[in-house]
Amino acid sequence: MSAINYEEIVPEGVATWRARRPHRKFEVITATDLLFGVYEPDVLSQRVEQMLPPGETSLDRMEAIAIVLAEPTQQVGMIDAILTDEEQLAVVAERSYRFTNIHEEGQEKESFDKLVLAASNDGRVQVKRNIWRPEQKGRIMNTKHDHGSKDITLLDVGGNFSDDIFEENDNGEPVIAYSSQYNRQCVGEEKDIPVKEVRLKRTAQRVHTPGSINRMSEILIHSPTMQPDVLTSTLVLTVKGAQSALVYKREGESSPVGNVPVDVISDLQRLRSVIRK
Repeated sequence: MSAINYEEIVPEGVATWRARRPHRKFEVITATDLLFGVYEPDVLSQRVEQMLPPGETSLDRMEAIAIVLAEPTQQVGMIDAILTDEEQLAVVAERSYRFTNIHEEGQEKESFDKLVLAASNDGRVQVKRNIWRPEQKGRIMNTKHDHGSKDITLLDVGGNFSDDIFEENDNGEPVIAYSSQYNRQCVGEEKDIPVKEVRLKRTAQRVHTPGSINRMSEILIHSPTMQPDVLTSTLVLTVKGAQSALVYKREGESSPVGNVPVDVISDLQRLRSVIRK
């Protein structure tokens, strides 16, 4: 593969990333060289996995990769590669799902669509899109949870959201941690397995605006709150860890459910039209 002239490409997202982190220029050059202009999901997932072998999954390197993947031309190319390939579209539809979470009045509500655009064969490395639709009225509060994975989340489409961060603390609220297995493959199976009783205390709140980057370790506990007045989407790069994700709930609190199929074509077409603007 011929080298790409980094100074000539400078996609918008990459230029912003480099301006803020000039001391990590090498990672973004490597990510640009390997990934920019590669749209077919299987090839893309192989190259991302090549850059993130076990034991070499630093959040710095993941951030560089995610910034390149979120560049508008790259995103439109990836979406078109999926929409024009029936086999790829079927694969994305099979592994994608819609969450039902807890609304602020305590009512269950469809909250967001999770599209898995590309994934390694073992599912360890994934490139995803979370999409909140503007037709959902009111505020959406997600259940407290960790991911059991390293995640880089870029808010590159739509409005703002806040994110409450929690830590275990003797003076915190008593909750039960459940091993979380919710996804479309768990329909009809036990989804939550009690693991431990803990106390959680909110220690910080992050407010994310378009262009912001959220770096999450395997054990970070958080609860995002959205009010999607406009179509809002984040690009997520995930490297799964050895442990499953945990959901933290009060006794009697219902769980998020991820077994609702999504209209992948509609989601991707809407996302594409917004990214193009």
